[in-house]
Amino acid sequence: EEGSPEKVAKESLRTSVTLHVPADAKVFLGGNESKSTGPVREFSTTKLANGQSWDNYTIRVELDRNGQKLSKVETLSLKEGEARDVSIDFDASQVAAVDSNSAR
Repeated sequence: EEGSPEKVAKESLRTSVTLHVPADAKVFLGGNESKSTGPVREFSTTKLANGQSWDNYTIRVELDRNGQKLSKVETLSLKEGEARDVSIDFDASQVAAVDSNSAR
């Protein structure tokens, strides 16, 4: 395979985040609601230039459970070309029990 180094250097690297979230969760990236659905969602960009990074990149996950809105926020710093795998779990007690004193 012939790949000229000059060409490779000019192309922006793909920076991606793979999110593992509850399948019915809403995901907000940098304040904007994402349209993707399902338990695994991948977001990527080639907009980060050489050596650039996104600091304090906010991912907010919202979940409706038994009429309650649960939300979690993760803040990432992403460098150009980085591929991150992020799991945002709502633990079972948060999801299943509205009353924390309920018998198990």
